[in-house]
Amino acid sequence: MSTEDNLSTEFSPKTESIDKEQRRLLLLNDSNYGIVLCFLEKFRSVLDLPNYSLQRLEDHLINYEER
Repeated sequence: MSTEDNLSTEFSPKTESIDKEQRRLLLLNDSNYGIVLCFLEKFRSVLDLPNYSLQRLEDHLINYEER
């Protein structure tokens, strides 16, 4: 048995990506997130956010949830 086998999976990159994917799925299933997306699409030009991609918003929310 190698020392790698004894390490906790808590810090493994694979576990971290699974956690992010779970947070992403929770976010996509959240009805409030859908409301925010609709709001941004409708008022994007009024809010002067033409270059703010929805993917960037999603990434920000997923990373913010980590903290």
